[in-house]
Amino acid sequence: MHRTFFPSHKSGSQKSLLLFLIEFNNTNQKPTCLSTQKMKSPFSQVLSLAALALTWSPTQAAQLATRDITMFEERFLNSLEYQLPNNTIKLIGFKKVKVPEHELGDLNQHYMSNPKEWGKLNNYFYDPPSGTFRIYFPVEGALVSHDGEQHEANHLGELSLQKIHGDCSVLGRKQTSHVTGVEGNIIKDGIIYLENPPRPHAQYGNAYVYDFGVKVVLDHDHSGRLQKRSGKKSCMNNHGGPNCSNKYNIHGKCKRRSDVCMDYNGWFTNCKKNGPTWRNFPGSDCDKALGRGHCWNEVM
Repeated sequence: MHRTFFPSHKSGSQKSLLLFLIEFNNTNQKPTCLSTQKMKSPFSQVLSLAALALTWSPTQAAQLATRDITMFEERFLNSLEYQLPNNTIKLIGFKKVKVPEHELGDLNQHYMSNPKEWGKLNNYFYDPPSGTFRIYFPVEGALVSHDGEQHEANHLGELSLQKIHGDCSVLGRKQTSHVTGVEGNIIKDGIIYLENPPRPHAQYGNAYVYDFGVKVVLDHDHSGRLQKRSGKKSCMNNHGGPNCSNKYNIHGKCKRRSDVCMDYNGWFTNCKKNGPTWRNFPGSDCDKALGRGHCWNEVM
């Protein structure tokens, strides 16, 4: 088993936030597919800095959130128990969950009052000003083009390559009994292709980060009421019929159900299906499947 340690260092407790943001402007880099030069970024607490953004101006909050995301992504990469050598390519991704505006007051109060509980969700990054979660995961089974051939990542998003000769786009993944694809995917010859293959959103040495778009947990009907997402783009459709709880043997709290997606039995839930997004989804069976890299091909 190999542990990969990506560049990081702790910023001093007395360092001013002004200097903190000046350094961000000097170290922010665009991803380059062929470069393996490591980015220099500090590594420190995530929750405390994100919480500060609640009281900052929009510009200050955006700058701090960007810096904070960099630190978080390094931390997440270093938390994965990689199997291939450290000099091989690593792929991680994230999906975004937008919390409904009417829930933000309760969420932000709970988030700031319970940092230890939220800190246990180590693949979650929360940006309070936008009310958006980023849920990170290894890009399990990702297909990437290298020298004109497709290479498949393992379950941890690792490729047996030291460099990618191509544009680094994630093309899709192989169709299996567990992942069959959804509307919005292009399925051909046993391959689930993404309609819009993402290119790297960020790069840390030989690790690439991808933005896989939005994860819809709740939809509004024509009357303005919230309804659960279902149909051709649902997670149950992506798994060939069974929900992810049964498909991956993930059974958290609340009474088990096989007829719906268990996207509501999270850490803070009261087990009511139509409860608040922030209480229901984080830590749910559906969330855990996503966090293990099983569901990133679902296009919303």
